[in-house]
Amino acid sequence: MDSPDGSDKKDIQLDDECKRLAHDARSVHEWLKPILQQSAAAKGAYAVKDRLKPWHEIRQKVMAKRLDPDLKKRKPDYKPARVTDASGFRIVSLFNSDIPDALDKFLALLVTPPPGPGRFSDPCVKQIIFYSSRRDGDPLSIKPEVERVVGEHKLKGVYEIPEESASSYSSVHVIIETEIGSGDDLVSAHSEIQLRSVFEEAWSEINHRLLYAPAKRARAATETDATPGTEARESDHHLDALKSLTDGCAQYADLIKRQFLDSQPDPAKRAPKSVEPIKASLAAFQKCPRNVIAEIEKAFQLRAQAEEMPSEDPGRPGAFANAAEAIKAALDLLTNSVKGDSEKAAAERLGMQQILIEERAYCLMFTANSELLSQAEQLYRELLAQGREEVSVYFRLGQICRDEGHYDEAKVFLEEAVSRAEANPEANHPMSVIRRDLGYVCWRLFDLSPTKESMLHHLREAIQLTELAVDTASNETQLLSARNNLLYYHMDVLPWTEGTQKADLLEKITTGLEFFRSRWDVEHWTTLRLDTLLRAEHLVGDAEKARTIATDIIRRLHGRMAEISKSTTLPQSRIERLNLLSRDEQDMLLFAQEIAAT
Repeated sequence: MDSPDGSDKKDIQLDDECKRLAHDARSVHEWLKPILQQSAAAKGAYAVKDRLKPWHEIRQKVMAKRLDPDLKKRKPDYKPARVTDASGFRIVSLFNSDIPDALDKFLALLVTPPPGPGRFSDPCVKQIIFYSSRRDGDPLSIKPEVERVVGEHKLKGVYEIPEESASSYSSVHVIIETEIGSGDDLVSAHSEIQLRSVFEEAWSEINHRLLYAPAKRARAATETDATPGTEARESDHHLDALKSLTDGCAQYADLIKRQFLDSQPDPAKRAPKSVEPIKASLAAFQKCPRNVIAEIEKAFQLRAQAEEMPSEDPGRPGAFANAAEAIKAALDLLTNSVKGDSEKAAAERLGMQQILIEERAYCLMFTANSELLSQAEQLYRELLAQGREEVSVYFRLGQICRDEGHYDEAKVFLEEAVSRAEANPEANHPMSVIRRDLGYVCWRLFDLSPTKESMLHHLREAIQLTELAVDTASNETQLLSARNNLLYYHMDVLPWTEGTQKADLLEKITTGLEFFRSRWDVEHWTTLRLDTLLRAEHLVGDAEKARTIATDIIRRLHGRMAEISKSTTLPQSRIERLNLLSRDEQDMLLFAQEIAAT
């Protein structure tokens, strides 16, 4: 018999609602888990964790909200449908300063077509909450960077900083909604993704186990008002003291990272250029049915159109994404249409599939989406594992590793690409570009070394490779790029050169400067190229020209700082604005300011 006030009936209804939410959350959680674990956001993380709330813990949370001892926080009408962390994930980074990058990559994942039966809802992101125990204006606060990422993804409308963010807790929470099925079989649920540092993770686990979870269970068990006792209040003080210590550790780790590890340059911005022209690429598919050939040719045309778009065209990343999807559709059609049980037929089919997979990976590289770039790298690595040891595969993997700052691994891939290309000179390989990229990687190994003198062999190797890149350049673009790098490397090795070799090197630098003076096109030059010209003018050229170039570089980089600053409303000091620039940009700005002041 129901109680007179109907409480038993309400309890049954609450239990049913909690069980239904737990079921839906499990469905989306199991679909989302492998996607998140293999994502670009997880790739650089210290750990990726996940947790599902069983229905009785959902019920505990509902009752804890309804009976919160803080009357201002109490929500008597709180429903299970408002629980957003029944499905939960946690991306843990070693450094607090890594969180904005992880957030950027995670948000990029949400706009990529996901595999399997599920999909991200539209809109997917329901809320982004920033908690921080650091004060505004703290030079190590990640708040400006988090706000920049939120702004770039056009999600300011769901971004919030709760009033209690000034407490001990520090983390970024992203609430998303995902769906599986359709119609009557549609399952939809929220997931909460937390991004935090390893120090925050340790404190939060201790706090949750010793204070938060027991208090929540106690309120849910008694289902009556509860206020914290003296022991709980003392525990609060101890946990706050512990948080201060862990915050100090996190801050010290960020300082160490900034001084010793945070020296990576911006990713290279290269013009996309496929290794093979369309006609040559299509030759491998002549035995396919006509409809398959037509679909492949259509996909390759989309690839070519994307390549021809200017780099500043905002539609170019989308054009490459469309080309990648068209290639995938062609691959699916080929797989279903080209049959044959013989060993020869299977080998031919595999070869054609691998060509299309490689073409798709190439297109994904230029989508300006970190998640799709991660997928491109995975596809290239899988091709190598399958035995497709082509120059193009090693070359692209080398470029990806180079852009990620993994220079040792990039050097291995690019050296293999050079070796294989040199062994087959009749093939259509971009030798100048491969050698130039390998030379750049060798220079970075020297440039980023704390003991540069011990790495001089890398710098000299960079010079030799880049000289070959100049000699084998097949067009003006390749020539300008290779000669720019060579001029910079010559200036870098100068302090370690003596006697007649130094005189010869100064003559080469002067020749390099005259080469660029004869092709004066400052308005269309990148800031990096202007920096090379500035250093050469300062070293062996005209002081007045150097000051003019320095002024232009300062104007450009101040404009870039102002553009980046638009994504945050926080006031910034001079040092904080400087830190918005990459390591290379900071070096360029400081050098230009020094020259302009002379």
